[in-house]
Amino acid sequence: MINKEIICPYCGSRTPNFNFCANCGQSLQDIDKEKPENSEYCEEIIKAALTVSETSKSRWGGQTKNIFFTTNYILEDKGASTGFFGATMSMEENGVEFLDEEINEKIDINQIQQEHHDLKLIPYSEIEKAEFYITRWNTYLKIKTPFYSPQYLLGAKKYSEAFLKKIISLLEPKIGDKFHIK
Repeated sequence: MINKEIICPYCGSRTPNFNFCANCGQSLQDIDKEKPENSEYCEEIIKAALTVSETSKSRWGGQTKNIFFTTNYILEDKGASTGFFGATMSMEENGVEFLDEEINEKIDINQIQQEHHDLKLIPYSEIEKAEFYITRWNTYLKIKTPFYSPQYLLGAKKYSEAFLKKIISLLEPKIGDKFHIK
């Protein structure tokens, strides 16, 4: 009998329905069997939040956005100066030490969508490619999906190494070889 694939409730990736997830290694035997085998029903946790912009935040007054890396999604909140719970990471304002903090805040994705109508959800499963790249002055993250392809200015080039370390830790476990560094 062929085992069907399921969505891991811990990391959100597709995995064969065996004892352990092929991506994160978590035990799949402890899953409540009455819950649907779909990652959208598992607990959603914000792992990190970054303040980003379309253009330079400091010099040209670009529109500030917050992006949140959760268990199953990247959430983009337009025009907000703070996140859902106040704190977001910004190298230009808070320095390198703050970028290394983990948030691990539980959220109700449906409630947040009702409260924040401009919120965009990017499921990790829909990401075709994510590129991290550095120009002469700035550091960027570009995400390509079938329906939405945002480009985010993370901050100045001098913070690129710290941003790269953080973005790798957030995206590589979720999208694997779809993450590229230019």
